[in-house]
Amino acid sequence: MIHFLVPRNQEFGIRDYLALDGLGLSGRMSLWHYEDLATRRSLPAGSYIFSALDQLSAGGMRLVLELEEQLRRSTSLVRIVNSPSRTLLRFPLLEKLHQTGLNRHGAARALGNLSGVRFPVFLREQHHHTGPISPLIHSPGELTGELGRAIVRGFDPLDLLVIEYAETMDPDGFYRRYPAFVVGSEIIPRGLNRSRHWMVKLDRSEFTEASILEERAYVLNNPHEQELRRIVELAGIEYGRIDYALLNGAVEIWEINLNPTIGPAPGERVSNLPVALAPLRRVAMDHFYSRLHSALEALDSGGPEEPIAISYSAKAFRGLEGMVRPKTLPWLPAGLAMLLRPVKPLLNRIVRASGPFLLRVRRAVRRITG
Repeated sequence: MIHFLVPRNQEFGIRDYLALDGLGLSGRMSLWHYEDLATRRSLPAGSYIFSALDQLSAGGMRLVLELEEQLRRSTSLVRIVNSPSRTLLRFPLLEKLHQTGLNRHGAARALGNLSGVRFPVFLREQHHHTGPISPLIHSPGELTGELGRAIVRGFDPLDLLVIEYAETMDPDGFYRRYPAFVVGSEIIPRGLNRSRHWMVKLDRSEFTEASILEERAYVLNNPHEQELRRIVELAGIEYGRIDYALLNGAVEIWEINLNPTIGPAPGERVSNLPVALAPLRRVAMDHFYSRLHSALEALDSGGPEEPIAISYSAKAFRGLEGMVRPKTLPWLPAGLAMLLRPVKPLLNRIVRASGPFLLRVRRAVRRITG
């Protein structure tokens, strides 16, 4: 049996897959919420996929580290996928990739040492999948202003990263995002997104017959498999989705999502895909889902689900206010934000001007609280 660990409000990615393309696996995979682990006194043997590790609180990570240790000590047949003690999360991974030369672009903590940062850059959260929360930033002054604006919007600068931008636009004005799943020992290309916007998303992609044939060649031929294997081995990741681009022909990693959306929800379709091109694209998608199904099946430990006794130490519960980091909630209600839209340019100038003061205050608080 495969036990998939996930935050309660983030289970839709795997749940929708099991309800549609992964229906044949539904009897071999169970979903467990991180929020329920602290009250469990036993768990069944099997394979445990620790998804979404980057979304755990510090206390939640302490608890799952103890859980991993007890599962490994068990005499039952247990397999750990995405070891909490070994898996590199977003910022440590980007640091490591840059230090080893596997990535050309670097990253830094927003309240860390920014003296070596190369512009342009953008801001994003360290622990959530909100994507960029700023436009491209071209100078230290702009960066200070955008950080102040982020604080006013409700983002904690302790959770923000400054990501160096890497220009990957091709001569025709398109950016490409290559998503590839890692499942156990398999690297499985998911598709190919092509957009005229630097932040490439599926709903911004432009589909033509030529682009779909290019996507098919990518999915079927897996041209970057060896480079990706080296990266996931360094990252210690056995389940997730690698999002990358090509920079001068070499792989450039943006992130490895540890709880990726696998496919559409039942009844959902890619709205910007022309209906006439859907059958042509299905060839690549069928290949992906077939390989994914086989790779997930291979994760099953295949043993009996014998109960494993679980007992956490007092240290695991110290400061445990919640297993999962809360989502950032902008302080400004949507209705009020709409009313203030006519004066938004003025407010933006005020917020950017106050950025240095807000950052000084936040840094002072950080020094006091440790």
